[in-house]
This record gives sequence, C-alpha cells and structure tokens, in this order.
Amino acid sequence: PQITNGPNFPTWSPDGKSLAFSMKGSIWRLKLSETTAHELTTDQGYAGMPAWSPDGNFIVYTSDWNEQIHLRLLDLRTGESRALTSGNSINVEPEWSPDGSRIAYVSTWPNGNYNIYVMPLSSGVPGTPVQLTKDFELVPPTVYYGKWALHIHPPWTRDGKELILISNRDNKHGSGGFSRMKAEPD
Repeated sequence: PQITNGPNFPTWSPDGKSLAFSMKGSIWRLKLSETTAHELTTDQGYAGMPAWSPDGNFIVYTSDWNEQIHLRLLDLRTGESRALTSGNSINVEPEWSPDGSRIAYVSTWPNGNYNIYVMPLSSGVPGTPVQLTKDFELVPPTVYYGKWALHIHPPWTRDGKELILISNRDNKHGSGGFSRMKAEPD
C-alpha cells in the first residue's frame, strides 16, 4: 500500500453516511455528521485499501507486515479483526461482490505472479479461495513487467457474475487493458 500520513483509499459505507479510509497505517471511519475520525484498526501491520461490505457489517483491508501483505476482515459490530489470507504472498485490492458473499482480490500466491482470486464469505467466515486467472507467459518478456502477465484491479459487474480487470497479456508494451471475464476459474 502507498505509505502516507494523510488519508488514502476512501470508500463509502453502503448507507452513504460514513467514509472508511487508511491513514498512518490504520483504517479510520469518519461519519459525515461528525468532524472527528475514529481509528478502527490497531494491528501490527500497515493497514490500507479498505472495502466496505454491502451489508455495512465488515471492512476487508490489507495489512502489510514482515514483507507480506495479507487481507484482514474487520467486524464493525465487535471491533475484532481476523486474517483472511496467509503464507508468503502479497494479497491486495479487495472488492466485495454486490451480494456480499465473495471477495475478489489480487494475490501472488503460490509463485509470485499477480492473479485474481475469489474467496467466499458467509457471516464473516472465509471459505477456500479460488484462483480465477492463471499464469500467462509473455514471449518475449516485457521490458517493464518481466515475463509473466499481470492480472489486477478486479471490480465486479453489478450482477455479480463477472469481473472487469486490467491485464497486460494482450498488450506487452504497457500496463495492459480492460478485460471482462466470468467470475469463474479459467
């Protein structure tokens, strides 16, 4: 995540009455009717990229600690935070499905390449993540990004059936273009 002392990655609450954002390594909440922001997380890691669940009960966010970035889930009703991902990897850019039953995100698990995953969630309990995109070797390798295609930034379509993402698998000379895919493997 971008390190900053000012607010970053703002996200609206589903009711439109609050903003969650990252600042100084924590996730904060600002109710629009107030002038004071309240710190929601105090983990060891540097918190960023908050995303509010459609029901307003949870915020998924990234936690950068010990050269790894993992997803954590904050229960706004209890204030408890729990890890959603683990292992030697980077996990970023969480996006809730419109019905709140899944989170799409980008992960370098298991071999360091950026791919899209979807994790089911039921009442804050994570299921087994499913890898949607696969490693795609760029021949010849790109000057800027190496030999493996990037699959990043996975927002959902409104019906929750597809994802829009950015991939450079068809454009080796830039950061890529938009791709649309069903929220299914392969």
